[in-house]
Amino acid sequence: MANRLLTVNIRNYINRQPRGKRRNRAVRYIRERIAHYTGTEIENVKIDKKLNEAIFKVYSKTALPVKMKLDIDGSGIVTASPFTATITDSSKPAEEGKKKENADKKPSAEKVNEKKAEKPKEKEPKESSKDSKKESKSKE
Repeated sequence: MANRLLTVNIRNYINRQPRGKRRNRAVRYIRERIAHYTGTEIENVKIDKKLNEAIFKVYSKTALPVKMKLDIDGSGIVTASPFTATITDSSKPAEEGKKKENADKKPSAEKVNEKKAEKPKEKEPKESSKDSKKESKSKE
């Protein structure tokens, strides 16, 4: 079984379609592109349930390029599933350390309430420019 990655740009095709028919035509267009890329018939292309949901929810509205992973069987059946980047084991501990650091930076609700109680600032009214001119004249 061979695995391939494929990105299909559906923007040029989808934006020319009526809004009510974009979802079904997006799926049909993606099937056509997969069949063309792998050299199989359109009937032999199967779209995974998760990829189909993603196309219906996101890609038919935003017309972003669709990234997918293709699994090709020996009998010529192609199964398309959404591409998700896997995280390597070496990068996981670094991410956990970052989460702990960020948790320390967030102030707790008690600290925020204490700060509010400690600092009730009262603003003094500013003198208007007319009042200051009158006072300067009266001093002279």
